[in-house]
Amino acid sequence: MEAFDQLELITEVSATLLGFVAVFLALSNNKGRFDESDRHFVQALVLCSTCCIVAGLTPRALSLFLVDNLWTYGLIVFLISGVLTMSIMAWTQLSMPPEENAKVNALWHVPSWSLGVIATVLVVIGLFQTHQAHAFYVAAASLLVGIAVWSFISIVFRRFF
Repeated sequence: MEAFDQLELITEVSATLLGFVAVFLALSNNKGRFDESDRHFVQALVLCSTCCIVAGLTPRALSLFLVDNLWTYGLIVFLISGVLTMSIMAWTQLSMPPEENAKVNALWHVPSWSLGVIATVLVVIGLFQTHQAHAFYVAAASLLVGIAVWSFISIVFRRFF
């Protein structure tokens, strides 16, 4: 399977997950409101899914303009959007009121932050391994899907089980 095909599949999965989550949120919330602790996971899910869609579409769009260094420029866009997303998530998590923060066991955050750090490392390595940059790009984008899925699992298990 080619890198573009894999990214297309990742984009489709992320867009489908985002659509499913929109329906889930509409049916499961209380008058459009979530606790701050749940909102954090909803935000992570939406931001990671959106970032994954952008990451999936960027190389194909760049290929219309670039032949050389396509994956390097794609990785730069990926790194910038990933760092921005991680910064928003860290700020949201750190600025959560203490009573809401106490509702969430820190272990719920470990998988998503671990996957995010690994994805960032893969993107940085891909910038230096230009002959395999596409492989690092696809692997990092796949991990973003994992973060979105974990965020959904966190919401469901914390709210309903």
